[in-house]
Amino acid sequence: MKIGLITFFILASFIVGVYFYNDWYHKDIHSKPEVYVNVNYRGVTDPVLFIDNLNYKEEYLNFYNKLLSGKKATFNFPVKSFPANHQVYLIGYTPDSLLAEIACYYDFGKDGDWFTTGFVIPSAVHPIE
Repeated sequence: MKIGLITFFILASFIVGVYFYNDWYHKDIHSKPEVYVNVNYRGVTDPVLFIDNLNYKEEYLNFYNKLLSGKKATFNFPVKSFPANHQVYLIGYTPDSLLAEIACYYDFGKDGDWFTTGFVIPSAVHPIE
């Protein structure tokens, strides 16, 4: 009986704690500046690719450095993109300022999430006017 009551108390505390942490986390995201993220490298505004794992940072930066300088570029990282012309939140920058961290609330489809975070090149971040 006592073990069941202790287990119930621990599980209930964990669930309540997760609920309040989740609420705080999303309120913190919504307090960040809203921006647009897109790139314009052929005279057309395109969605920006992003990475959600900094292990791909070098490949990602090499891809965009080549692409934005007019060279052919191939990517060696998982392809993911934020929707063009959709407001996202600027969380901050990596310590070396080479990438901006973005949070996005968007319905990514049947197998997607409604919330995702990732890193983009800073030149893709545009303030809402």
